Amino acid sequence: MKRNVVKQFVRDLKSSLRSLCGDDEVLLYTCFNRYLTEKYIEFNCLKGIKSFLYSGIPDVFSEKTDIIVSNLKKIRTEDNIFAEIEIFDLCFQYYNFDEEGFYRKTQFYTPSKLAEGICNKIITQKIQNILEPSSGSGVFLRKIYDLGKKYEKDFNVTAVEIDKRAIQFSKITYSLNAYQKYGEKVLPDVENKDFLLDKFTKKYDCIIGNPPFLAKRYIPKEYRDPIKQKYNAGQENLAYSFLLKSLNLLAKDGYLGFVIPDNFLYLYNTQDFKKNIETNYENELINISKDVFKDIYGSKFSPCLIFIRNRMPVKLKKNTKKILTIGDIASVVTGIQTGNNKKYIKHFQEIPLKDRAKNIFQKNKKWYPYLKGGGYKKWSGNDEFFIYYQNNGEKLRKEKKSIIRNERFFKEQGITYSYYSDNRFSARYKEKGTIFDIGGSCLFFDSEDDLYYVLALLNSSVGYELLTQMNPTMSFQTSTIKNLPLIIKNKKEIVKLSKKAVKVSKMTDKFFSVSKNFVNPDFINKIQTSFKQDFLNSEKKFWNLKNKLIKLENEINKNFEEIYNIFPKYIYYPKPVNEKKVRKQMLKDFFDYIKAEKYEDVKKYIFEKYPLSANEDLQFIAKIINGKTFNNVKGTIERAIISMNYK
Repeated sequence: MKRNVVKQFVRDLKSSLRSLCGDDEVLLYTCFNRYLTEKYIEFNCLKGIKSFLYSGIPDVFSEKTDIIVSNLKKIRTEDNIFAEIEIFDLCFQYYNFDEEGFYRKTQFYTPSKLAEGICNKIITQKIQNILEPSSGSGVFLRKIYDLGKKYEKDFNVTAVEIDKRAIQFSKITYSLNAYQKYGEKVLPDVENKDFLLDKFTKKYDCIIGNPPFLAKRYIPKEYRDPIKQKYNAGQENLAYSFLLKSLNLLAKDGYLGFVIPDNFLYLYNTQDFKKNIETNYENELINISKDVFKDIYGSKFSPCLIFIRNRMPVKLKKNTKKILTIGDIASVVTGIQTGNNKKYIKHFQEIPLKDRAKNIFQKNKKWYPYLKGGGYKKWSGNDEFFIYYQNNGEKLRKEKKSIIRNERFFKEQGITYSYYSDNRFSARYKEKGTIFDIGGSCLFFDSEDDLYYVLALLNSSVGYELLTQMNPTMSFQTSTIKNLPLIIKNKKEIVKLSKKAVKVSKMTDKFFSVSKNFVNPDFINKIQTSFKQDFLNSEKKFWNLKNKLIKLENEINKNFEEIYNIFPKYIYYPKPVNEKKVRKQMLKDFFDYIKAEKYEDVKKYIFEKYPLSANEDLQFIAKIINGKTFNNVKGTIERAIISMNYK
């Protein structure tokens, strides 16, 4: 579904309705809901549900709305946007984009696939009572209904929503979904309540949803005192208040699944809250991409999923016999907390080369290499950020909320790992002189061989198996790493394999402009017979390195499986690198390298460097962009240069 098309459709519809409804906002959004419903019914040939909705939701389908909708000018749009029920969720969201206040900041729909995944994970046949404390446009209610049909069971669902317009949406979408999929005519019971301020006493087997995200400074006055009194950690974000109240309503052995901001993992004022969850509940955290919520989440925080079961987490039995652990040979530490990442942390592409230091030993620079965790990445990388640390961090040290921990380790080589990363652990080599933060915690050793041996263990199938047994949550804390049992055998061979893996990984990191060590496209360095041949040779070199790394990892896995006598049933392999994306990134780097602003720039370069094969080379470049054979080479390359936006 094209979001820009839906946005424009919502603007046009709202504008037309405003001319008919005047200042009556209730009438406006009610007619808005009715128009969408009738368009959806018409497109999907669902006329059998029409009379049921008309009688079931009289506030939407009334004589007054009859007149307004019949006078509505036809809105131009692509009819196929009404092919999916999610059109209601998107329209619900975009309606608020031009509004002011609380709803604009908090009402964003949950993608259908995400809601389905959350429901599938925690709703079982044994579940009886379900609470949805912020039902919005009804996406979770629809998925709960679908699961009920799958299990042939009627769940006892309590749905709560503060916004009457959202209640209209949820009733409409719920009914349309039930009729379209199962031929059933039903309406949900959605209570118009304020979940935080109204009283709830019943206990629920399952609580599920995507509560409103609202940072501390935007929380309305009427919520501040109640939140402070009852849900202290909830002051940092309204979503945390929803989570805290929901935990109080969760039955013994009950399940909770929420979308929440991930910053409770590292905010100072939420650490007791986080510790309470880790200590008293079985829990799992899963980081999700910001792109899941394309319209709202910026750099300030990211969404994550939290799953909780209301029972004490299982602890491993302690063995009276002393077992060697990583903590016996390594210092496992956390680093800097700036208190203002927006001000002090920047991506390398945002900083002039002259202001960037190679390491902390280089003086008279403003910005220094900084490790802040990041996503799943083994052996090397995730080092594209820099911290403003001029004059040994003089300015940062004066920042009220900043904490500089374990400064003496900044100069040392070590291992860094992500505090949390898509429920998969990954460790990387830390260069000497690199600063690190709380999200990129580090291990330091007296022996370099110990460093590489432990790095290999942590990145092995056995290492991941042990970590997940000791701590099934997504956040890999220093205590978990310290207590990982360590058996040292075949050390010389494993250290050799580990060093090779780091070296190969670094070579692949330098291949593209996303790396701070990138200089220019690899295939530009050795110009031979044709652009096409040079390009393909470079591409082959990259894939040879990737395959070499896979072979090294397999050897490391085999070693540790024999050493620990653990043979994991499931070994996690990251999603294969997309060949098309690799090619397009190589080409984009080439355009950047020659500073191409139009087709003629590319043509001139190719004819100067590869005169014997120029026309064939231009065809080759255009084919990579377009993915198929075509005639208009110039137009294809021109559009690619202008957009620089490869899918």
